[in-house]
Amino acid sequence: MGVLQADERERNRMNASEIMTSKPVCISVDATVDDAVARMDENRIRHLPVLDGERLVGVLSDRDLLVATGWLPARVRDAFAPETRDRLVGDIVSVPAVTVAPHTHVLSVCLDLLGRRIGCLPVVEDGRLVGVVSEMDIVRLFLSRCGGGTDDPVVGEKMVTGLATVSEDTTLEHAGELMLSIGVRHAPVVGQGRLIGLISDRDIHRAAGSGRDPEARVEEVMTREVVTLKSDERLSRAAELLLRHRVSALPVVDDEFLVGMITLTDLLDHCLVTLRDPEEIAR
Repeated sequence: MGVLQADERERNRMNASEIMTSKPVCISVDATVDDAVARMDENRIRHLPVLDGERLVGVLSDRDLLVATGWLPARVRDAFAPETRDRLVGDIVSVPAVTVAPHTHVLSVCLDLLGRRIGCLPVVEDGRLVGVVSEMDIVRLFLSRCGGGTDDPVVGEKMVTGLATVSEDTTLEHAGELMLSIGVRHAPVVGQGRLIGLISDRDIHRAAGSGRDPEARVEEVMTREVVTLKSDERLSRAAELLLRHRVSALPVVDDEFLVGMITLTDLLDHCLVTLRDPEEIAR
């Protein structure tokens, strides 16, 4: 049965309140987008609950801000995109927010995060925000429960293979279109099968926001110092690296050659199994 044994059933029934971040960093609907960028950077977070007084309006993600600002300072945007000056959080936040209650089972939380393709869920009680549960909270729970065996398989069993890759000479426009067409947020940059770097949709948005030519090459904006792991390492090692480096994708490299990729989504898929009640699986 793995980590979650039948005699541990009561302990397994963890809910959102037990793993959430209480007193999350929030922002007002009337704050500027530059205030939001600064708050995310300062606290190293990717989501901000947006409040109108004490009422939860929605959740602002770093991707919302990236589209709106390119994550560039106001003085740079004034030159390249003056229309973004003094924009407010309320102008770009997605509403309404998808929320959960404190007593919501962590399995349901995980299903919501995966099914809705969102990074966090506000926890609301009696109309009041009491916390936030993120993908990383689920990863931490996995690490705390991981007991080896089938619960902690080698990366090679869970990684995605047959990856769509780009070269250093690929244009930013083509790389962006490729990622959009197959629904991924990262593309490995390879040369003769060897990993050279990694480019994300964030890199491309930042480049566009700064006025860079869409025909510019990937090598100009890609990340060269990439955190990687090997296919024979355990999934718990991938979880540790994702948490430590606050990234959402890890290329898998054996003998300098790219063989696959592990993403936060892959790890959450595995968590669905390890967090499930053994009796529910039997049924």
